[in-house]
Amino acid sequence: LKSPKAIDEPYSHGITLSREGYVSKFGFLEGEIKEDKKSLWNAITDARIEDAEPGDEIIRALMPIKAKRKEEGTWEVDEWETPQADRPHEGRMDAPQEAIVICFDLSWSMNEALGSAWVGSPNSLTKLTESKQVFENSLGRMVGYQFLKTFIGVVTFSSRDKIGVVRELSRINRQDSFQELAKGFECNGMTELYDGIRMAKDKLVEFKANNPQAKLRIIVLTDGEDNDSTSKPAQVCRELYDAEIVLDSVIIGSSRTDELFKISKHTGGYAFKPSTRLLLFQTFLLEPFLDISTRPDIERVPVTDWSNSTPKQADMQTMYDFPPRRRDKQEAGTFISLSA
Repeated sequence: LKSPKAIDEPYSHGITLSREGYVSKFGFLEGEIKEDKKSLWNAITDARIEDAEPGDEIIRALMPIKAKRKEEGTWEVDEWETPQADRPHEGRMDAPQEAIVICFDLSWSMNEALGSAWVGSPNSLTKLTESKQVFENSLGRMVGYQFLKTFIGVVTFSSRDKIGVVRELSRINRQDSFQELAKGFECNGMTELYDGIRMAKDKLVEFKANNPQAKLRIIVLTDGEDNDSTSKPAQVCRELYDAEIVLDSVIIGSSRTDELFKISKHTGGYAFKPSTRLLLFQTFLLEPFLDISTRPDIERVPVTDWSNSTPKQADMQTMYDFPPRRRDKQEAGTFISLSA
């Protein structure tokens, strides 16, 4: 839901009606000289370039109606001329809204075939190939949806000397090709899962120092089989909790979920353990997985007694059991007639 002026912002997108009354997508087309042009598109009339500023046009058209309704005391629309200050807008190239570091497991075990761990027909898919699917599709969608206030970093980990940053935290842009980045991912070494998460945490804490308003998150793509970390899960969990970093766990092809799912519970993150490709692919279709601002308020659990803490139950165990989305503030509002 947008005020009229909000749709004049760069890269604003929305659903509206065309003059013919068709449900249409309002968005932007790239011009021949790299100038974005506002357009209206639907399957019946195709795309049409909009030369005017639609927000200004709407305001001008409604001015006499608005004046009369205000005089009658029946104009109940708030924040009409300007966007609400507390609602994020996609196109403002200002302070970061979210910083995400993706921790990608490249240990030897990730090269194993899923086999019976993947419900369905016999297959030769590996943990690595399916993790790449989540990686490429999640980030590809963030680029496609133009999350210009999201910064992405990537850490890969295996043995002690093979933990490293392959992408520093930087703003998403249209030129990003995470598919090309993933082509270089090869399995080699033991698994320093918690040391890898700790490196991601250090990068986010450093980022937060210069961007205090940014939300922080780590997404871990792994089979959960740590065997070489010097860091302990309880220690890492407390550090993430203190730094207000959310940990989303995506465990593929393994039942070793306890420690990571504990951390996800305490930090308020998701805990996924898909058993089919359908459930795996549904992960990166979830808007709250791509954009943390669309989640309900994060509920963190203080770390008081790690040894007696129980793991979080896996999220989205069936395709109909997806996590909730934050309700828009204006959903509770009412529609009013604009007829004079």
